[in-house]
Amino acid sequence: MGQTVVEKIAQSHMSEGPNRPLRTGDFLSIRPHHVMTHDNTSAVMSKFKGIGASRMADSTQPVFTLDHDIQNTSEENLGKYRKIEAFAREHGVDFYPAGAGIGHQIMCEQGYVVPGSFVVASDSHSNMYGALGAVGTPVVRTDAAAIWATGTFWWSVPRTVQVVLEGALRPGVTGKDVIITLCGLYNREEVLNAAVEFSGEGVASLSMDSRMAIANMSTEWGALVGWFPVDATPADGVALFCFPPTAEVFHWHGETFDLPPGAVRLARSAGCENQAFQLGRSALALQFHLETTPAAARAMVEHGGAELQPARYVQSAAEILAAPPGRYRAINALLAAALAFLCAPSRR
Repeated sequence: MGQTVVEKIAQSHMSEGPNRPLRTGDFLSIRPHHVMTHDNTSAVMSKFKGIGASRMADSTQPVFTLDHDIQNTSEENLGKYRKIEAFAREHGVDFYPAGAGIGHQIMCEQGYVVPGSFVVASDSHSNMYGALGAVGTPVVRTDAAAIWATGTFWWSVPRTVQVVLEGALRPGVTGKDVIITLCGLYNREEVLNAAVEFSGEGVASLSMDSRMAIANMSTEWGALVGWFPVDATPADGVALFCFPPTAEVFHWHGETFDLPPGAVRLARSAGCENQAFQLGRSALALQFHLETTPAAARAMVEHGGAELQPARYVQSAAEILAAPPGRYRAINALLAAALAFLCAPSRR
């Protein structure tokens, strides 16, 4: 059996553990990409000193963001903030003062979280990083201090629950509505201490705002991870159709085209830089064929084969006719997914 996404990402960040593919329940030592602490940095500092540490193992790993009690302008709180800033300066740690923004937003917006990374924070809503295709999960303060000191912490691989999203949200419905509904419908610990992987054609209709809200509040659902696949979703919320990483299609035209103003490239190949693009919410342009069936391919070759112009990346009549049945099934399934995307209520 293959690994889950969470198992694969954990494996890629393992510093010590089983000498085999990871599975649910395995214990391992993880070297996270980053560890974020906020106002509780002062408490982690005490833990850090308490374990006898004096130097950071990797000063690029921690990120300090002051965001929880910024309205408290008492001398006691301001003094705590000054000590955290001085500690960050002493150890060369990235520091974001009060007013810079919410810590989890900073982690996402400033590039600390990237797809496929393993990022933790001493905060229960670290699940939010899953919206960007990362494993985001919380750690306690002692673990955060251990990461500062050694660069690693131990982790147990959680079970995975797949949540398949279908269709699209109706106007006025948000990602927060989705996760609150899930919390209400499945409230018998179905995902307690689990890694939730969101999938399905409905993911493509979700803006990044919605994905972040769902991943963030998977914490309230009881999950340790709330992970989304990565696709092209621009900041303006217009969802883009997501092609698979690779696809073998029919291509019997030699001409190519440029991107029109406002279009977003969705696919490219060696033969055509702009193999597919999307314009706005409801226009897909493809420089290849998904509608082909074996009968249609034979008819095209029979009646139009003489018009096929030989070129480096243009398939010949023989290559077209030699295509296995699996290729037709794959491209027809891709066509069905594209049509479902275009016909979703949010694009009407």
